[in-house]
Amino acid sequence: MKNLNGYSHKIILQKFNELFSFVRVASLSIVFILAVSIFSFTLLSHTFASNVTEEIGIKYSLAEKYTDIIYEVSFTATNNQTTVLDYYTLTIPQTEISADSLQCNGRTQNHDTYKQSNYSNITLSLDGYILKPGDKLSCTFQYRLLNENTQIDFPAKYADGFDTKYIEITYPSSWGELVFSSIKPQENIKNANFYKITFLNPQITNIRILLGNSLKYQYTISKELSNSSDIILTHEIPLPVATSRQMVSVDYIDPLPNNSYQDIDGNIFLVYDVQPSSKIQVNISGNVMLVDNNDTNSIDDESSSIVDYWDLQSESEINRISLYLNQNQVEIKKNYGLYKALYRYVIDRLSPTSQESSSVENPLRGGVEGALSRKSSAISEDYVDFLIALYREHGIPSRMSLGYVYSPDKNKNGFFHSWVEYFDQKSDWRAIDPALDDVSEGDFFDSDLSDHIAIIQRSSNAFNPKLPYFTDSEYNFVLDDASSDIKENLTIASEKTSVPNFMPTVTNNLTFTNTGNTIINSIICEELGININQTLLPKDSVQASFTVENNTNNSYLCRYTDINNQSSSSTINIQIDNYTYWWEKLLPTVISIIPLIIISIIIYHFVFNKKHQIKSYSNNKKPKSLSS
Repeated sequence: MKNLNGYSHKIILQKFNELFSFVRVASLSIVFILAVSIFSFTLLSHTFASNVTEEIGIKYSLAEKYTDIIYEVSFTATNNQTTVLDYYTLTIPQTEISADSLQCNGRTQNHDTYKQSNYSNITLSLDGYILKPGDKLSCTFQYRLLNENTQIDFPAKYADGFDTKYIEITYPSSWGELVFSSIKPQENIKNANFYKITFLNPQITNIRILLGNSLKYQYTISKELSNSSDIILTHEIPLPVATSRQMVSVDYIDPLPNNSYQDIDGNIFLVYDVQPSSKIQVNISGNVMLVDNNDTNSIDDESSSIVDYWDLQSESEINRISLYLNQNQVEIKKNYGLYKALYRYVIDRLSPTSQESSSVENPLRGGVEGALSRKSSAISEDYVDFLIALYREHGIPSRMSLGYVYSPDKNKNGFFHSWVEYFDQKSDWRAIDPALDDVSEGDFFDSDLSDHIAIIQRSSNAFNPKLPYFTDSEYNFVLDDASSDIKENLTIASEKTSVPNFMPTVTNNLTFTNTGNTIINSIICEELGININQTLLPKDSVQASFTVENNTNNSYLCRYTDINNQSSSSTINIQIDNYTYWWEKLLPTVISIIPLIIISIIIYHFVFNKKHQIKSYSNNKKPKSLSS
């Protein structure tokens, strides 16, 4: 249920105490931030206030050097009573306004502007205007705000009792796409020169939108790892996790870690061994780019299995949920209605504690059963555990995200936090934050939560991996549309091989070097029998051996994939130089002589035998002596 007592120091979407909020109107390369503050409309007639229905709409037309702002206010008599309207005062949080005009029912009205230190009162004299039942008085106040100081205010909700019918924002198309909105717009019209965004009946105090080519954060990690013991200690630093909604690059690591790995849930960790009585200063930087759906993570059994803190065993609570779904006519099937109904059930069932821990790993966490035991003082993790348990109970894949919620307000820090991601019927992972929703105004189920940056995900285990403690300065995120793009590139080098001609096969090594700015986690050279499944950081190398036939030089294709599920390929030419020994050179000659020798022997043998036979024959033919 809604409660604004908890988390007030942490949430972004809270009521501003100040009347100003600052935004920077940027060109195509700069992210444009529209921050919102509260307008105060004061009705100075009791009869006016009680017998008149007021509707308010605001149009903002943005340009490079100025913003034209139009407030459309309509008054309708209620309770079948005729009402006399005396005057109306509008308080706006600017003083340097120009080109202002005010009309009611198409007629120009006189008005007075009273400038204060940091706001202006616009007083409209209605001169006893008679508003009969069914009649409508429509007034528009238009003024121009110069952008010299980049001071532009965009109200979304007024003082209690006055809701905004619509907010319309028009801006040059050269400023880029709508890459973030704190609530989902009902209309987003694009043409060649201008884009128009419309929000109908916004139920939150502040609307924040970001414009640009893409929503990109630069992250910096600056952490001192110390070891005062007499043994080697191992420290792990998690990088932002690559998911279906965010792509991650690594531009700088100093020093390189002793090891790195990717766990079953896709989390990336850098491992540093710190020697006894020593320190290591680790500095890392890179980018996180939010995307619509990168399809990095497919559905697996871990995201649907009921484990640990995500096991709802209370039969009474299960029956209560069934009754809630029946009363709200929600079908028990995986669709938008069920996703949102279970989300609203958790928010209605729990109330936030006013003493939230500053750590994302709250020691009070007790899983779904712990959440039910302290429904009136729930911590952030209670909302996460309860919702994941409900989703998995109904067969909806879901997981826990731990990360950082960014604040574009320079006067307010972001904070480390936990939320839920679920897999919807459109085959897309979506981020939702029931804990933050319960302490904010409005319904953020349909928001894309582009200010939420995941560092760690838990799908197979409700407890691990852990997110170590970091201060804002140690793990920091800033919007940076001008930062480098995410590029995957793999360089393959082969040692030149020299082998004797008579060897049938050749064995050698390939060296793979990551020359891009993302992490490669798979290398496959199928024809060479190479299959490497390990994290390869930028500027890091790995070797693999292969064996091929000793015949001719060939080109082989190697495919590789990075943590963002981006695949590429490289071709490597294997050069083989053959050489011969001295005896190999004589061998052909020897081989060619052998037949001659054999023939010579045969001929000699034949000739010798023939001569021997002739001699023997001659001896036998000689005449006997006379004496005999």
